[in-house]
Amino acid sequence: MSRKFTQEEIDKYSITLYHVSDHIITEPSLDVLPYEFGSGFYLFENKEDAIQFANITGRNVINKYSFMPVCPPLQAKTFAAPTEEWLNMLLTKLQHSVALIEDDEYANPDIDIINGPGMTPELIEVLGRFLTDHELEPEQILLYARNIKLPMQWLLKSEKALSYLKFVGREKL
Repeated sequence: MSRKFTQEEIDKYSITLYHVSDHIITEPSLDVLPYEFGSGFYLFENKEDAIQFANITGRNVINKYSFMPVCPPLQAKTFAAPTEEWLNMLLTKLQHSVALIEDDEYANPDIDIINGPGMTPELIEVLGRFLTDHELEPEQILLYARNIKLPMQWLLKSEKALSYLKFVGREKL
């Protein structure tokens, strides 16, 4: 059950996040297909990134949420920028066809949130070339990732994290 916050606390500590879907989601769940960070509920920090993802995927609803990430005791793994650890996590997920892997530290049930740079179609192509042809070195991938605009994503991995997410509206594209 989620804690009740004063309007002052909400204004001070909440952030706005966006989820792309083909329908309105007023009550998010963890039953969402896994992507680069694993299973859970994915959100974008930036509305423009959400719109771009919607255009790529053909989904036409941007759900808007208020989230209180400072609420203890949520356990978070944060990547401020592409790092070796971030790249290893993405490659691990991709190598195990994302949906099948649950044996790495990011599948740890103690982690409530993972946030950091997400993938773009261009980065997915570069990672695919690395995995299939080994024509790039990890350092080259990191250099590339650090020099392109990557969407900042949030993955809520637990019911506890979802309890601090509040639906505030939607926009149909």
